[in-house]
Amino acid sequence: WHKLWFDLPEGIAIRPTHLGFWSYIVWVLFQALMEAVLPGEIHEGVKLKNGNRLKYPMNGLLAFFLSHVVVVVGCFLGILDPTFVWKNMGALLTGSVISTTLASLWMLIDYGFLWKRHVNDPEFEEDWGVFSWKECIHDFWLGVARNPRCLHKLLPKTGGFDIKRFSNARAGLTIWIICNWSYMAAIYYGCTLKDNEPVCVEGDWSRVGYPAIFISLAHWYYIFDYNWNEPAYLTTTDIRHDLYGWMLAYGCCGWLAWFYPISYMGHLAGQQKPLNDNHVYFGIGLTLYIIGMYLFRVTNIEKHNFRKYIADGGDLSTYKVWGKPVQYIKTEEGSYLLCS
Repeated sequence: WHKLWFDLPEGIAIRPTHLGFWSYIVWVLFQALMEAVLPGEIHEGVKLKNGNRLKYPMNGLLAFFLSHVVVVVGCFLGILDPTFVWKNMGALLTGSVISTTLASLWMLIDYGFLWKRHVNDPEFEEDWGVFSWKECIHDFWLGVARNPRCLHKLLPKTGGFDIKRFSNARAGLTIWIICNWSYMAAIYYGCTLKDNEPVCVEGDWSRVGYPAIFISLAHWYYIFDYNWNEPAYLTTTDIRHDLYGWMLAYGCCGWLAWFYPISYMGHLAGQQKPLNDNHVYFGIGLTLYIIGMYLFRVTNIEKHNFRKYIADGGDLSTYKVWGKPVQYIKTEEGSYLLCS
């Protein structure tokens, strides 16, 4: 910890910097603005306990591609450094801890202690709020509301800005991909620490190995697939049942956003030579990924279609999966678990 905080150069060290903190804040605000203003279909989620169905903008695919365009153009014009994430990885990590902690405190105070302010909001449910001071740590960690929203009057088409959906699906997922590209740029430019200072040299594609290309493209397709099938997210446990507290806020905008790319591409950026001689392992990994992605998409869209059919008032006695009558379990709460 001493080395991570004190010994490494500014940006790569985990001590916070204004650049690292505010860069991420600007990114989050940019993503929030795109969700609020970009055109897209409006879809309804599943029914809440209060009987309402919340509305969500389905403009994630457009926002995903525009994010790439802005970053690529910024790098091409010299406004952005393509190795920015590599040079500021530690400060960005700590900035995410600070920002998600502040957001979680806002959730605890506004939607927990001051829950009566939201009783007329369409997303309000009877178990919202903090009911015992003894549970404050628990409520800060797990959250006090399932679908906290703000800006209800400014966004009448959707009934407000859904904070949890945005946190789970927009800011963190897209920056994960951008981070991967930045680490690949660091590999391409041969970035290393010399005399405890980051140094990058002339670019050379021979430094970029198969694993870096495969991992970046695999992660990119995973997030592209999410945005392509964005309505399917509205029927998931994440949206309907999970409370929004520090666990989800940091998990999506901190852990996923920064540690996922560091664990893969950040690790490869630290290799002394590219991994270009592992053809068998690369082939095995590619095959497993293709099979896994296929199973992931088929099973998840099957689950989504089942839940959407119920939400739209369909008759389950006529619903079929793979040509056979559907098998399911209905819980005491009234939700359905697909068994087919």
